[in-house]
Amino acid sequence: MAKFIPTIGNGVVPNVYFVGRWVPRTINAKPVMYTTNLGAQIIFEVQDADHFTLSVELPNLTTPQTLSIYIDDELHLIQLTQTEYEFKLSSTSSHRIRIYFTGNSDQDEVWQGNDGLIVRNISVSKGTIRAVKPTGPLVAFVGDSITAGCWVRSKTPSIGYGADINYAAQLSRALNWEDYRIAYSAAGIIRYGTGGVPPAGKFLRYVNFNIKAPPINPDLVLINLGTNDYRYDDDVFEMYFVWFLKEVQNQFPHSRIIVIMPFNQAHHLVIERVIHTLKLELIPTSDWSIETNDEVHPNEHGSKIIANHLIDWFTETKNKL
Repeated sequence: MAKFIPTIGNGVVPNVYFVGRWVPRTINAKPVMYTTNLGAQIIFEVQDADHFTLSVELPNLTTPQTLSIYIDDELHLIQLTQTEYEFKLSSTSSHRIRIYFTGNSDQDEVWQGNDGLIVRNISVSKGTIRAVKPTGPLVAFVGDSITAGCWVRSKTPSIGYGADINYAAQLSRALNWEDYRIAYSAAGIIRYGTGGVPPAGKFLRYVNFNIKAPPINPDLVLINLGTNDYRYDDDVFEMYFVWFLKEVQNQFPHSRIIVIMPFNQAHHLVIERVIHTLKLELIPTSDWSIETNDEVHPNEHGSKIIANHLIDWFTETKNKL
């Protein structure tokens, strides 16, 4: 079971803890917290209150964004069609709330526009709110739609996504990691993602086209990229892959860096050679039998298979953080 400790709030919304790549912004003349990354979270505890209220700003989207709101362990999956939501609590005793940015659409202009998730406030009319965070290390997951959690529940935009139940979420909850997601749909080492997102070497350093990512010092950087680069020749991929890994080392000079082999085994010989040359760590995946929704994106069961393999790998004595 996940373990949490009290902490201080870390955004313009008081008394809650923002997990992942959030930045403070002013939108519609209001101070807000903003993210373009699925898997971004908000964690807090409520005491002596019979409900809490979540206030958001709505981008002009065709497909509503999806949030997964866990009240203790009970999931409330909602699509954002209004700016305020009130969530009843079963009692006035202590409740832990965990909110995931779970789903969006490939059409959302998260890079050039303002189509990320915009959170204005979280409040109670009585009682107290306090910020809490996972007890374990900070882990940055760098990847594509698989790491972001696209298409986990079904092949339906936004509501069919599962940033809260994909392998990164399951692994982090099992090992009490602070899950810091840096991942975008369709993106790769060379390939651009959807919503105007550039390749990984750029999105590693930026939240959108003009907002630099907040500096972090993760204990571990876990990379799963290359799935979307299968069309490129090995020699071209190798050049960009080496450059990207050096960017990761420059961005996170004190972090342990581990690469997870793409689940479709794209460029596996190149990846093995580069990882060996740079003296990094590689987790092989060729013998993992992963169920998918579309022959690419793991479904919920497939995500559990990946998470279980990774839990086994990280719980071996030689691989522990």
